[in-house]
Amino acid sequence: MSLCTRVPPYLAPESVTNLRSPYTTPNSIAIQWDSPGGKYDSFLIEYSDEDGVAGYPVHGRGVDTNATLTSLAADKLYNVNLYTVSNSVRSNPVSQRFKTYEFNYYKAVVF
Repeated sequence: MSLCTRVPPYLAPESVTNLRSPYTTPNSIAIQWDSPGGKYDSFLIEYSDEDGVAGYPVHGRGVDTNATLTSLAADKLYNVNLYTVSNSVRSNPVSQRFKTYEFNYYKAVVF
């Protein structure tokens, strides 16, 4: 259940831009974005895997422009929705899909 309210677009804060991932691991996805213009308090990240299993929402401060989603499954595609939040009102989502890579024990061993 979300604590944010949907309102007409003219009352919602601006959305972030350029949602991207600088790297992924077998169990995490690092994401970055460019801050929107206008007034906002924080960010909300919601995500789910390709089977529709949702992770816990991640809340970020208004000054944040990155986050890392952890405890993910290897070799899975994740749908990530990022919202800007202002006074409990959220923007339209910016959505992107990212994939964790498959863990390969033999490549991970360092001699």
